[in-house]
Amino acid sequence: MKHTCFLYLSLLVVLAGCTKDPAASFSMSSSTINAGESVTFTNISDDMDRCEWLFGDGESSTEKSPVHTYNDPGSFEVTLRVFSKNDLKADVSTQTLTVNQPTTLWVNCKYPNENNIPGATVILYRSYNDWYNDNSRTATAVSESNGRAVFTNISSGLYYISIYKAVDATYFYCNWFTEYSYNLYKTTVVANKINEVRVITTYAYNSTKKGPDIQ
Repeated sequence: MKHTCFLYLSLLVVLAGCTKDPAASFSMSSSTINAGESVTFTNISDDMDRCEWLFGDGESSTEKSPVHTYNDPGSFEVTLRVFSKNDLKADVSTQTLTVNQPTTLWVNCKYPNENNIPGATVILYRSYNDWYNDNSRTATAVSESNGRAVFTNISSGLYYISIYKAVDATYFYCNWFTEYSYNLYKTTVVANKINEVRVITTYAYNSTKKGPDIQ
């Protein structure tokens, strides 16, 4: 029995000595993305038999070169572990991935009594003249049941806002009358965060055709 154990241990030593050391290495399709986007991880390790990925957000994979989607912003440490045959040897490689919050604007449409305005057309412009003449609309969205119109993945900077909802052939809700100031119809959007603005609107007669005429 003693001779058998000695031979078995000797065999393990010989096998381990013949096994090459794996070298973990990988590349990423991008090191900075927005939340909701995917990253392709390419495994370029040497002398590996199998691998394990830890994406830093609680998810993992055993694929050689996986694709992973990050839904939340933050900084994530991606870890690749590679193993030789029979898991006799292993190596680890890590890289940091930055996931940004997409530049987002929430326009909360409210009546003067604070009730939400669902189904309103919200339009963004980059200049006062475009807003006034309804030229070069940058983006358009419709407010949801909570009165919020959501603009995602927009550029940062100053925006002028129009809010319209047809009541009948001549009357519209619009943003000419807003909270704090009767001239507040613009907001500055900061990159890589959720920007939020509350716009109080009331009835306005559209006889001068000021701003867009939503039919």
